[in-house]
Amino acid sequence: MNEADENSSSKNSIAESEDFSPCTYVATGPRMSFQAVFDCQTCKEHLSRNENNEDEVTFHCICESCAESCHAGHDVAFIGFAPAYCDCNVNNSCCMIEKSSLLALKRGVPVDGRIMEDHESLSKMTNSIYNSFGYQAEVTYINDFDKNCDEILRQSKLLASMDMNGNENRTMWVSIPFTDEPKPIDNLNDLKYSELEKLAISIFRRHVEYFDLKTNHRSGAEWWVQVKPTSESDVEVGSIGLHYDKDESMASTFGLGLFPTLSTVTYLSHNKSANPTIILPRTYHDAQDDDIEQIIMSHPEKGKHLAFDGRLLHGAPANPQLRVVNQRCILDEGDDFRVTFLVNIWTNGKPLDAIPLSDDQRIHLSKGGAQYISMPQYDDFTSGEIACLTVNEDEVESVNIPFVASEAEWIEEEETEGGKLV
Repeated sequence: MNEADENSSSKNSIAESEDFSPCTYVATGPRMSFQAVFDCQTCKEHLSRNENNEDEVTFHCICESCAESCHAGHDVAFIGFAPAYCDCNVNNSCCMIEKSSLLALKRGVPVDGRIMEDHESLSKMTNSIYNSFGYQAEVTYINDFDKNCDEILRQSKLLASMDMNGNENRTMWVSIPFTDEPKPIDNLNDLKYSELEKLAISIFRRHVEYFDLKTNHRSGAEWWVQVKPTSESDVEVGSIGLHYDKDESMASTFGLGLFPTLSTVTYLSHNKSANPTIILPRTYHDAQDDDIEQIIMSHPEKGKHLAFDGRLLHGAPANPQLRVVNQRCILDEGDDFRVTFLVNIWTNGKPLDAIPLSDDQRIHLSKGGAQYISMPQYDDFTSGEIACLTVNEDEVESVNIPFVASEAEWIEEEETEGGKLV
């Protein structure tokens, strides 16, 4: 059987399969995107022999799907996880490309591929809080938020109880009005959005201006709410496992790591029994078995706003030692629920599964509430102090936590163990 017959046979075999892993090139195009990277020495040698200049090799690396299918039987090696794009189809020889393209179209991937967020520029901003923690992080307080918080809280609880097309974990999306020279909109009430959407827009605009982020017509805010019960005696109640914010559909379908430029948490309630948010200096490509000597811990306070590099591992895990710290910081009993308003800032594209609110949902949220409330502007965010917690193993026993929540997508089961605070 010649090479052409082998490729044809592979295509037919894959086409008959109902379950397959697609080539990542259909989702990224010729852009670097974080993924598993493989090297095929067989194809490199084959291409170099066919080049006029034998030293010139145009084939660099391939994705995991192509390594297992198109390059089965070749001299293939796993390189690691890194920004890359798949070169398998460099000679129109990828046996996965056609079916993968159909799947990408079905899932709503842009024709030219999904563009990565620019985290590199975030660390270069003159306003960055780039301290010993090593990553961008900021705490602010929204001035006079109390007068609007009750309405935002009411709508958040209502949204959490609504049926979101049968998927309770689905996030919302709001596109941000864009011009070549973006300017703040004086009156957000002129926009036909719900109060929750307007708050997401306000948060987006504040951080774009503060960090001088570059936006385009793809930019927008992914947002959702979390309403968690609290319990003084049971730390498991209301806990949120450690996780990475990412485009979940890109991760589960294509194995690609696309992370927001910034992740934010706005607290709408406070309670001494509510688990604090913790942020760890870990991204997905960092070594997972290293000890973690410092974390950022944020206790829920009404009107408090937390923003951090969107690649970082974070959550509100159940841990008695962390809860003890929380009890010392918040004295009054507070609310019965831990309610947070979450906004991820994406400068280069919408997560595939995030959807705008429908008009019916907007009407439902507004019923019984204020028609308009005043949304925070840039100057309404007052800087606060970041609580960086360094744990000395000579004084405190190690705090063992699962590195990633076991139910998180895109993480192999064996990767949910290990990683500890010393």
